[in-house]
Amino acid sequence: MRGLVRAAAVAGAMVLGGVMSAAGQASSHGTELVGHRKGVASVAFSPDGRWLASGGLDGVVRVWATGTWKLTHTFDHGEEVYSVAFAPDSRTLASSAGDNRVVLWDVEANRQLRATTLPTWSLALTFAPDGTLLVGSMDGAVRRFDGTLREKGAALASGNEVWSLTTSQDGRLLVTSVPIKLWELDTGAELANLVRRRGYGQGSVALAPGGRFLASGEAIGGARTWSLPDGMLLATLETNAERRAVGGAGFGRVSVAMPVTGVAFTPDGGTLATGGGDCLVRLWSVGPDGRLTSPAPVVLGAARMTITAIAISPDGAYLAASSLDRTVRVWPLGPRAGTQATGCS
Repeated sequence: MRGLVRAAAVAGAMVLGGVMSAAGQASSHGTELVGHRKGVASVAFSPDGRWLASGGLDGVVRVWATGTWKLTHTFDHGEEVYSVAFAPDSRTLASSAGDNRVVLWDVEANRQLRATTLPTWSLALTFAPDGTLLVGSMDGAVRRFDGTLREKGAALASGNEVWSLTTSQDGRLLVTSVPIKLWELDTGAELANLVRRRGYGQGSVALAPGGRFLASGEAIGGARTWSLPDGMLLATLETNAERRAVGGAGFGRVSVAMPVTGVAFTPDGGTLATGGGDCLVRLWSVGPDGRLTSPAPVVLGAARMTITAIAISPDGAYLAASSLDRTVRVWPLGPRAGTQATGCS
């Protein structure tokens, strides 16, 4: 495998067990969307909520109808797909892959629109509210493209490989990782750098609605929330798992801080979802100040291998998680009792 998906790079050992269920079977494993022949690296809802897109290491982008979860479109990018993102018009879908190309697809017309080739491959795509496509690459550049994939102005030089990026709803702020940096999108001015506070965001970064605060998934274990624009640590979300280990007295149990590779906020900002190396999707209650209102999360469900990305539908009705077990799982949100899932199974 030529590229290292950020989830595989930070998750460490991957555990596989059990057999994938048929599409549409609901359980603690969620409604499983199957079809990818290799791990799924990225997942994204369209802004109008009609579509869910997934990008796989099999080189294929799949589009599913929200609610019915039927496969409606299949696009062959050709190489391992690392990131997918919808434009504000909800019909234009972008994908980046190990062939260094960024491709735009017209979902309504079921066809490729255009493509461009970068100097290196990209793990991170997002669209700004005005429709500008932002592409973060392994050469440290964040490039901006219009709807015809013509580059807009000079690239922003982040100084490090770009593993994740996101913009604020008003289009003023850009957040990149690794490490986590905050930028003024129009001017490219750097506003904050969280490296000294151990804010790396190797897994993912997400801005709360309104840009009030920031969440990051960390390879050193757990997730963090950070204040804006000063980048002060607000809360540490621990995702510890017990593992067997051999010591002087024989086998024992140790607590391991599991990496978080996906973070996403609900539309009201009151819930932060995380997923990662322990295969669990957790829901954390977050106050308007970015701090936890309850120390214990609700476990929504589990995958069978590392969770690579999380997306929440624009209306907050569904959560989707992609996984290295070749599936996308979807759970309804709302009143919830949680599950007894304890990890990869």
